[in-house]
Amino acid sequence: MAAAVDLNYELGVSVLQTDNVALASFDETSETVLSPSVRFDLEQRGSSVQAKARGSVAYVDYLSNTFDSDVRGELAGELNWTVVPQRMDFVVSDYLNRQPVSVLTSFNPGNQQQVNVFIAGPSFYARLGSTFRGQLDLRYANSHAETSKDFNGDHYNAAARVLRDTSANQTISLNLESTRSEYRNPVFDYTRNDAYIGYSLALAALELTADVGYSHLQLNDGSSDRSQPMARASATWTPTPSSTFTAVARHQFSNAAQDMIARARDLDGSIMNELNSNDVLVGASSFRRQEFYLGYYFTSERLGLHVQPYYTRARYIGNPPVDPGQDPAAPAPDPGVELADLQRQHNYGTLFSMDYKLRPQSTLSLVLAYDVGRFDAIDRKDRNYFAALSFANRLTRHWSWRADLQHRQRNSSTADASYDENAFVLSIAYLR
Repeated sequence: MAAAVDLNYELGVSVLQTDNVALASFDETSETVLSPSVRFDLEQRGSSVQAKARGSVAYVDYLSNTFDSDVRGELAGELNWTVVPQRMDFVVSDYLNRQPVSVLTSFNPGNQQQVNVFIAGPSFYARLGSTFRGQLDLRYANSHAETSKDFNGDHYNAAARVLRDTSANQTISLNLESTRSEYRNPVFDYTRNDAYIGYSLALAALELTADVGYSHLQLNDGSSDRSQPMARASATWTPTPSSTFTAVARHQFSNAAQDMIARARDLDGSIMNELNSNDVLVGASSFRRQEFYLGYYFTSERLGLHVQPYYTRARYIGNPPVDPGQDPAAPAPDPGVELADLQRQHNYGTLFSMDYKLRPQSTLSLVLAYDVGRFDAIDRKDRNYFAALSFANRLTRHWSWRADLQHRQRNSSTADASYDENAFVLSIAYLR
């Protein structure tokens, strides 16, 4: 039961001054925002329990009362408990963050909601020979949104796998999966069955994973079923200790909960939220999803770089939200958003960040992001820009302060959807 636990936390308070707190096209409103916060990062490495978690909690107070005060939280946590070594594990995961209520509106404080996905279940293992292994995964998941109630639901997944270790660092697998999703409104319920072959390779400088197969989606609303090939691949290459290249590609059926988990693992969620490039409606509908990411990371004693171009496309499947006036049991639709408006959506862009140590205790940072969103059904195109220049200084072992200049801008083909904002943030923190 020996375990090593690393816990780092930060207690801080920040003051933000913005010239357009609502990210409005007209009648911009200035505001001062005071926000005390707690951030943490935890990792446990033990023979029986392995866990990783990072998160934050902040209280947001709008001093001029343009919006109500609010408490915001973010969490990405995964725990694996080895109940019986090489026979049974129990897995628990939780993902909490902010998402827009409407993806057609700016990501302002009035268009944000807390969204959570909780996952738990056992994995069973069996040795079928010297090179073959069997695995059975059973998972229960619950999805919950603060405002978009049709996202709330229960999800059940069973996956049977046969794996063959072709070498010490290479594995081939045959996988059969079935997922049942049941939402607050049963018109959105569906069953998805997947069959695919998996491949994984783990070398000192290269990691590869790939899945290729077929998926069948059976909708509960009585419309025709959907079937399509599925393919997923990821690669991480570390040619030198300071450089890392990554690539991720997916073509599959998906939903908002599954997409949220993938984002928490793949991308810097804070940058994506600042851009409001969340390109998936928080709701119950399934969609066909194609996405591709490239990433480059460079780290040296003084310089850190991250560059990541990406492309995503979502095509929604099923019915738009039900009018609650027609069905008393139906949830309220997402305000201002109709599924028909988002029938097919594309996003592409690039993220760039750089950290440079001016002195051992002082760091200058730059973040640039560009995103283009296209909504085919309503012939709308949004160009989003985000830039931030930051200076951070470590005063002592535990105390630091930071200043940020930020600029957000959207140029939209829909006139009242464009906006421009400039902001300054000053923060002080106690770090452990």
